[in-house]
Amino acid sequence: MSTSYRFEIGRLECVAVADGCNDYRAELLFDNASEEELLRALDESGLGPEILAVPYTSLAVKINGQWVLVDTGAGTREEADVGHVTQNLVAAGIDPLDVKVVILTHAHTDHVGGLTDEEGKLKFREARYIMGKREWDFWGAENLKERGWEGLVPFMEKNLGAIEKRVELVERETEILPGLRVIPAEGHTPGHMVVVFSSEGEQLWSTGDALIHPLHLEHLEWYTAFDLAPDEAIETKQRILDEVGKGIVVHAYHFPFPGIGQVVRGDEGWEWRPADGD
Repeated sequence: MSTSYRFEIGRLECVAVADGCNDYRAELLFDNASEEELLRALDESGLGPEILAVPYTSLAVKINGQWVLVDTGAGTREEADVGHVTQNLVAAGIDPLDVKVVILTHAHTDHVGGLTDEEGKLKFREARYIMGKREWDFWGAENLKERGWEGLVPFMEKNLGAIEKRVELVERETEILPGLRVIPAEGHTPGHMVVVFSSEGEQLWSTGDALIHPLHLEHLEWYTAFDLAPDEAIETKQRILDEVGKGIVVHAYHFPFPGIGQVVRGDEGWEWRPADGD
């Protein structure tokens, strides 16, 4: 199985980098779908009725001579074959020390777990880090304890704590580098962002978890159990689809590897058109 996929956007060198794959119960990904509707949709798509294999794929883009990494993967876990972003970057010819910007679309564990190694040391030691301010505040220890999520505190202290002194927190649409900006896309989490790369009139949108599964394109009303504000997540998804549906290339973190393709209008709504490497 390939662990990286190279492509270009304008003059930008882009690499989708596999972190691994994890299994999810189908009802977690389609929390409000009726059992009958969900089983029919899964069957029509050739998917299993109970367990779905969900990939994690980070994105590396070389822009203005700097490697930018969008999301770091889950980190090593005993229960899933994940945590391979760093080794797969190296296999693709990218030294982690050459990553100069790390953008975190949000702080769910499968996106920030690859920030540190088993000893708690940063893997991307030369990078500046970008994250939404609302996101950073939400995953703080006090808020987690108030929500009864004490079990997450050590994980967040290990990973987010490692970037505390160098993270740059943004509150609105912000240009990070010429040709690179982040846009608030709340709903999945309070400070979720999408990342937009631009070059030579072309764009690449890295959508984080605003788009989680291709079936959500056909059923815009469905949301996941992980969407903290479901109604807002649906509105955000529609807004993003209206933008990227204009022929823009998309990186969808959890879509089938390499998660690169386009969203197009079909007979019954939006459809995913994967790149040749899918």
